[in-house]
Amino acid sequence: MLPVPYDVTTAITTHLVLSDSLTEDVFVELGYHAADPYALNARFSQGDGPPSTWLLARDLFAQGLVATQAAPAGRGDVRIWRDEDPDYLLMTFRGVAGEALIAAPAEPIERFMEATRAIVPFGAESERIGAAVDAFVESLLTA
Repeated sequence: MLPVPYDVTTAITTHLVLSDSLTEDVFVELGYHAADPYALNARFSQGDGPPSTWLLARDLFAQGLVATQAAPAGRGDVRIWRDEDPDYLLMTFRGVAGEALIAAPAEPIERFMEATRAIVPFGAESERIGAAVDAFVESLLTA
């Protein structure tokens, strides 16, 4: 497949919260493809271990930037909210092996989300998908 021309990416050092006084650094790469406008990819890696990749709803992150711990964004395996310290975003991820709490600096995530909005504004995702489907059908009919 050809690369999507309007990708947005960022790399962030976050913190896996093990206790009130103990954290471990976790490297996170966020990626967004305009061809898949509702989703973003989050790839977590730590040390020499295998990375963990999650496909997440873009609006989950947008909502999480303004959510509180009392009313976090998300209802299932992923929840996101602003920390009491507004410079941080907190995220919980639940999987078969347990639950992880990640503390991330909010500013790079805010910049990442703004860059995705510049490419595909919220509410315009279906137009982007519709145009891609139309172009694909056209290519089949003219081949």
